[in-house]
Amino acid sequence: MPTQTALIESVAGVTGTTAELMADGSSIALYTAASVATAKGTYTPTFTALVAAGTYRLKLFTSTGAVLATGLRVFVGTDGEIATTAPEPAAMSAASITAVQSGLATQASVNAIDALVQTLISSTSDAF
Repeated sequence: MPTQTALIESVAGVTGTTAELMADGSSIALYTAASVATAKGTYTPTFTALVAAGTYRLKLFTSTGAVLATGLRVFVGTDGEIATTAPEPAAMSAASITAVQSGLATQASVNAIDALVQTLISSTSDAF
């Protein structure tokens, strides 16, 4: 029987935890851990069905079903592996996106830059 594990950090001392792997952005569990060991806030879910190669969202649950921790993990699909942590994609708030977009070039700013360039060109050609 294959065995693959992943590590995830959370509050120490929670018992009766379960863990699931799902495609990122999905709420459907593709794999459920057979067991979850814990030591000083590090939880180690063990999956006994061979997890296919890919990046998954690992969710750690309390015994009541509340999400205790979540994170992306990369599996290469080999027996005995410990999944690696994948970086979380950066997310921008709507306000941040608006701020960036409002700083993009407008026709007025392009005209101002053109005028500045023309001024610089004419002042340097007078010097020669």
